[in-house]
Amino acid sequence: MKDLIVFATGGTGGHIFPAIAVANETAKEFRIAFIGSKNGMEARIIPEAGFDFYGVATGKLDRTKPNPLVLINIIRGLISAIGILKKLKPKLVIGFGGFASFPGVMAAKILKIPFILDEGNAFPGRVTRWFAKSTDLLVYSYPEALKYLPEVKQSKQIAYPVREKIIDRLVARRKLNLPEQGLVSFVMGGSQGSVFLNNEVPKAFESLGSSTNVLHQSGEKWQSDMKNKIENIKNYQVVGFVDASLAWSAADIAICRSGVGTLSEAAFYGVPCIMVPLPSSSEDHQLHNARAFAKSGAGWVVEQKDISKLSQTWQNALDPKVLKLASTKAKERSPAGAAKQFSKIIKDLINEKDNL
Repeated sequence: MKDLIVFATGGTGGHIFPAIAVANETAKEFRIAFIGSKNGMEARIIPEAGFDFYGVATGKLDRTKPNPLVLINIIRGLISAIGILKKLKPKLVIGFGGFASFPGVMAAKILKIPFILDEGNAFPGRVTRWFAKSTDLLVYSYPEALKYLPEVKQSKQIAYPVREKIIDRLVARRKLNLPEQGLVSFVMGGSQGSVFLNNEVPKAFESLGSSTNVLHQSGEKWQSDMKNKIENIKNYQVVGFVDASLAWSAADIAICRSGVGTLSEAAFYGVPCIMVPLPSSSEDHQLHNARAFAKSGAGWVVEQKDISKLSQTWQNALDPKVLKLASTKAKERSPAGAAKQFSKIIKDLINEKDNL
């Protein structure tokens, strides 16, 4: 029987989908299982992807407003995770970040099961910082992350894994009912949408001097309101949710938040981004991500407090020469092949442990 690897992840698509991408590669040589929050989106997404899923109680600690019930949930989840790992006896546990990964990673540490941490953000999350000293290997995407983790013993840089599916540009545009010619701006605030971007981007578009078509993923909850809002605006299409592979394949530029998953997908498709970081993101990691992405020449940062600058930034970015250069810089950050590289690292670490 093949050895088993357990992925600990959940909470957001930025944690879940890269883990699934690596799992799909790794499943060629190992059995795979996932552990995460029983109430999170992972409880639906991971079984749909074809993998066994074990749900446990989880909770996110808020130091400013401690909640004893959250702490009780975390302890319950940890106890459950220990029981699950004792039963499964995995060769390796891989933590893909977020508080939903805590029970699995902590249980691996307690049971002395080797574990890998994946950190996709420029500023490491709490789970990564808590376990950096004891992990067998840290896999990171942004070099900036290492300066916050001096205690890490072994680390390797790999681009953040994404689903690698490119669709012909014309095919994608036809499927999305977009013009085959001309520029397309893709607006998205994550899978659930962003009320802030839903309000502000149409305003910026109306005062835009350059010509572009817009595909705006509003989030299904806000789709009806958004359609009413842009009813009299030409070349502006709103969808509640869109297949990311289609949207990125059709787009020339994106206006988006700056979660690591979004920026990794943008890089894979060579789409430069105007990034509006979510100011409430944990430890402001989206601002760190956005600044690193912009520093490479692949995009521009417009903070929410400076949203009045969005229209001018957008207009400047649509200049053909500017857009072409930024697209080239985005492609240089492409995570193509990252899932395969990660899978090889997993295999190498297991072989190393077996030969000790």
